[in-house]
Amino acid sequence: MSLPTCRVAPKSVACPRMNVPRLDGRIDERDWKQAARVSQIELPDGGPASSRTTLWLGHDDGYLYVAVRCEEKNTAALQRCGNQAEHHIWLRDHVELYLDTRHDHSHYCQFCFAPFEQCGAYRGALSISHRDGPGSLWVRQESQVAEGMYCRFATSVEEGVAWSMEAAIPFESLGAEAPAAGAVWGLNLARFTAWPTYQGAPTAGPWPNPQSQRAEWSMLSLLPGHLMQHPFVYADMTFDEPAAIQLLDLDFGTPHFGENRGRARFKTPQGAAGLTVSTCVRSRKNGKVIDPVREIPLAPSDRGTACADLLWKAKHYDDDNSLEVVVRRSAGGEVAWRGSYDFGWEQGALPLGYLYKGESGRTVPNPDPADPEFLMKKGEYIASRQHRLFRRSTASGTPSDFTLESADGSVQFNLMDPACIPAMARYVHDCYDTEADRLVGMMFFCSQSAIWRAHTAFDSAASQRMETLSLLRFGSGHCAHVGRILAVILNHMESGEAGRLHRARSFGIGGHVIAFAEYRGDYVPLDATHATLFYRLDNRDLATLQEIRREPEIARRAYPFSMPALMAFNAEYLPIHPLDELDGLGIMYPPDARTS
Repeated sequence: MSLPTCRVAPKSVACPRMNVPRLDGRIDERDWKQAARVSQIELPDGGPASSRTTLWLGHDDGYLYVAVRCEEKNTAALQRCGNQAEHHIWLRDHVELYLDTRHDHSHYCQFCFAPFEQCGAYRGALSISHRDGPGSLWVRQESQVAEGMYCRFATSVEEGVAWSMEAAIPFESLGAEAPAAGAVWGLNLARFTAWPTYQGAPTAGPWPNPQSQRAEWSMLSLLPGHLMQHPFVYADMTFDEPAAIQLLDLDFGTPHFGENRGRARFKTPQGAAGLTVSTCVRSRKNGKVIDPVREIPLAPSDRGTACADLLWKAKHYDDDNSLEVVVRRSAGGEVAWRGSYDFGWEQGALPLGYLYKGESGRTVPNPDPADPEFLMKKGEYIASRQHRLFRRSTASGTPSDFTLESADGSVQFNLMDPACIPAMARYVHDCYDTEADRLVGMMFFCSQSAIWRAHTAFDSAASQRMETLSLLRFGSGHCAHVGRILAVILNHMESGEAGRLHRARSFGIGGHVIAFAEYRGDYVPLDATHATLFYRLDNRDLATLQEIRREPEIARRAYPFSMPALMAFNAEYLPIHPLDELDGLGIMYPPDARTS
């Protein structure tokens, strides 16, 4: 089963220095004659939009200046947003400006402008993740209303012709310094146009009636799926001087843990002589180098271009792996172009990547507790003992369309048969020699993308009420669901005591749901969503709740975001909380399924 490749080919735009323009929304050409003018605003499929959109860009020492003209003959149909403009602005005609000030292709600042002096400001972060099978590109998004982000702006409507806006955005508002000449930011502009089918079309409350309008998105840069806010594909906006080095194409192949190979191609007007390109993998959380810098010369390619084959290694850490790509004018010299790319990997903890080592035929040793990289190596060892599972269907010769199977066919679980649950428990049990390894192994088993994210990226309302086995078939990625699935399978796995099964239940902590398994007279937390390794500080055993509270560093080094919730969690609720069971209560998926 092949995985899709990840490739970017950004547009390139300029942002020259200009005089301060008047901001009345009318876009006087004399005020913007020093600005760069961009008109490559297209439909998601690359075709021409129904109405032309033009963007102007410029700056001085304190402000980024932006103007947008949206041609629109039916200006009478333009509508004001509701009182809560930050919500209703999305459903009316508006433009959205996205700025990646770090050029890290992950974080963005966003402004939304509507025709009638309405504006919303947001901050967000997105990253790309991968899962099994065709169409496996996933996007993780975090977005919130921005605090302290502001701008001066004005809008104007020219009846029967166009509506336009002008804005001055302080660099301070964006949390950025005034860019030096040659600095590169990421940029995107998106326009939403909503035309009522007839004048005075009915609406339902503040929301437009979907039957009364047809909508169109047009944008400068886009990712398939209309994810125009994704910084991964933003245009490169260069300040002041023409781009000396322009990225034409960057092919990452299929990003995964372990060794990765890619290819980069740049436009280099001065030729490739003396230019080098380097790669370095860092932790997005703390900047720590995960894979050292590799620097190689750029080689001449087609006329005016240079290329290089890239090599880097991504590893399991407690946050995202970020790949830095830097072009220098000489080895270790002046930076001519810089960008970084965040591939997500579900907080860097989803153990799918570990399995590449096991599949390669390499023997992964069980690390010594004194090893300074014990957590990472322990994860590699645990995951390498399992097969990597894929979703199969009857077209592949399997018993049902809901079948988990290893690549070599030696392991198979038919999710239409309730007996698959104890079979999963026996499989994981037999992969390991100790109870601690079996508990972590089951957590990793449930973290495999084939299990907890198979069919859907987002939960439907129905999935909230599905019975356990249906959740496995449906493929929901909700933490409450994967926590319940983990606890149910654990409750079918033998413990170290003869004739006794493990006892586990899922429980909410601080807006998140994980599983708790009884262990050593206490409970150990098992977070399958993030595959978190809670080991004692001496690394000789799993840490219980009491030990985590006595030694907060256990949670801090494993997954610091969970630490406050674990510290505040009242464990007295656990003994009276029922064990998670495999039963037929809830919605069945598919409807003809059975649980016994």
